[in-house]
Amino acid sequence: MAELLGGYGPGPPVTAAPRAVAALQVGDRAKARVLLEQWMVAGLAHRPRDSEWLPETAQLAEAAVLTGFDDLAVLLYEQLRPYAHRCCVEGIAAACTGSVSWYLALLARFLGHHRDAEQYDTQARTAHLRIGLVGDPPPLAGKQQTVLPVEGSAATSAALICEGATWAATFAGRTRRLRDSKGLRDLAVLLARPEQEVHCLELIGGADVGSQPGPALDQQARRAYQARIRDLQDDIDDARTAHDLVRAERAEAELDALVQQLAEAFGLSGRSRATGSAAERARSAVGWRIRAAIRQTAEAHPELARHLRNSIRTGVWCAYRPETPVSWRIDGQPA
Repeated sequence: MAELLGGYGPGPPVTAAPRAVAALQVGDRAKARVLLEQWMVAGLAHRPRDSEWLPETAQLAEAAVLTGFDDLAVLLYEQLRPYAHRCCVEGIAAACTGSVSWYLALLARFLGHHRDAEQYDTQARTAHLRIGLVGDPPPLAGKQQTVLPVEGSAATSAALICEGATWAATFAGRTRRLRDSKGLRDLAVLLARPEQEVHCLELIGGADVGSQPGPALDQQARRAYQARIRDLQDDIDDARTAHDLVRAERAEAELDALVQQLAEAFGLSGRSRATGSAAERARSAVGWRIRAAIRQTAEAHPELARHLRNSIRTGVWCAYRPETPVSWRIDGQPA
C-alpha cells in the first residue's frame, strides 16, 4: 500500500499521511515522522472536513503520539475536541473505529492533560458500551505503553552520567554511550527537574538569540526547499525500488533535516513564521536540538528514546513529565 501511495502524482504530498500510517504499521516510526512533517508543512492539516475527515484525523492523532510529534498532537487535539461526542465511522460505513473521545484521551495523556484524559477515557468507554464495541480500538503499532503513572508504583531507576565527550545513559536495565550534544545537555536539565517547567532561554544559556523580527524564509527559499523535498522523495522511492538501502538512507537523512527546517520556519498553518523575540528563537533552537538528541538516542537506546518522546514537552516552557515514575541520577555537565 505504501508503494502504491508513493506513486501518486506530483504536487503537495497528499498521500504523506496515509503513508505515515502504513510506515507505523510495519514499525518504521522514523519514516512515519518524516512523512507527517511533510504533510503538516504542506498545510494539509487544514484540509476540507469531508466524510473521511473524522476517522482520518483520529488515526493521525494516534500517529502523532506514536512518533512523538508534539506540534501535530496539539493541532489535532484542538481540531477533534468539538467532536468528542461522536464516533469515527468510515465514510462508506465500512468500519467504526471507536469514539472520538478515545483518541482525545490518547492525545491528552501525551500532552500531559491527565485530568482531561481521564474524563475523555470515561466518556469513550461509555460510548463503546452503548454502541456494542467489543474491546478497545486497535492501536496502529501494537499495545501502547500506559502514559498515566500507576498509583503507588515504585519508580524505575535511571541515570545520565557525563563522561566528557560522551554520556552514559542507563534506562530499563541497559547502559549505552551517547555522543555529547547541546540537546543532550538540555535533556539532562529537564530530567533532573521532573514535572517542573523550564524556560527555553534558561536552557539556551540566557543569551539573547536575536530580537529583530523578520520572515523566517522568503517565498523563493520556501519554493527551493519544497522542490528539493520532492526531489528527495523521488530519490527515496527510486532507491527503495532498486533495493539501494544506502542511497535511500542518505536521502532520508537529508529529507528529515529539510522538513525539520521548514516545520520550524512555517509554524502550524504553513505560513512563514516571523523570527521575533529572543524567546521565540530560543524556543525553536531548543526544540530542534532536543528532538535531534532524541533521534540520536533512538539509534543506541530505543527504550530510552521512546520514553523521552512520550515524556518531554518542548516550547517556550519545556518540561519532563514522565509517563511512569522514574528516579533519575544526573551527574555532571561537559566543560
